[in-house]
Amino acid sequence: MGGYVKLYRKIKNTSVWCDSDKLKLWIYCITEATHDSRTILIGNQKIELKRGQFTTGRYKLEDDFNKGVKPKKRVDGSTLFRWLKLFEECGMLHIKSTNKYSIVTVLNWDKYQINEQQMNNKCTADEQQLHSICTQYKNEKNVKNEKNILNTSSEEEVKLVLDTGEYYTVTNEQIQGWQQSVPLVDVKSELRKMQLWLEGNPRKRKTARGITRFITGWLVREQNSKEKNSKSITGVEDVPDWYNDTKQTEPDQKLLDEIEEIQRKLQMGE
Repeated sequence: MGGYVKLYRKIKNTSVWCDSDKLKLWIYCITEATHDSRTILIGNQKIELKRGQFTTGRYKLEDDFNKGVKPKKRVDGSTLFRWLKLFEECGMLHIKSTNKYSIVTVLNWDKYQINEQQMNNKCTADEQQLHSICTQYKNEKNVKNEKNILNTSSEEEVKLVLDTGEYYTVTNEQIQGWQQSVPLVDVKSELRKMQLWLEGNPRKRKTARGITRFITGWLVREQNSKEKNSKSITGVEDVPDWYNDTKQTEPDQKLLDEIEEIQRKLQMGE
């Protein structure tokens, strides 16, 4: 497959950037995806692929990913497919599997990969087709945006892998509670970072008992870091609301008399 793909600089701000193998897998996905709709054959079955889609399987994925890699650094197909599932949970792609193959769809493909020339060619090919093609393109984009909105609103839980290989489910109620406790932190974003960190550090995965302590510790450190950065920028600490609401009052005369009596006794050595 020839040609090129676009790689945006903001990928450096994502959690995938911190793990070289996962970054390699993500680049593999966008380079395998087709730029134009086409038909392929798998056995005797016709498969219609749209832009941004490709077919794969555990063994093919393992062979492609490890081509030219030393044996000690090879990654098995089960792990690679689990990472693809993690990408799916992070909203990066969608996987539709059968008993023979899987169709992987890179989400927002048209937003990041289609070029102006492709769009102009599609919209100027024929006057009769102009309206239908452009309308179809806009409709597909609107459908994807609606799906993204629905996925975001319905996303209620995040799963973190434990030392046993099982998953701990973080509920939406927990996320809301933590968000109130650490208002400077994007809790959902940090949970995604935790997902990738735990996947990439199997020896440091937590027990079912220790996972919540791990999460809260991570969030508190992030909150403290942001507070420190905020203070270093402004040079002053925020004044709490209750301080501004306090009213200055005259000192109590009886209390002043008691203080003077204590001072007098101390001076006299009583």
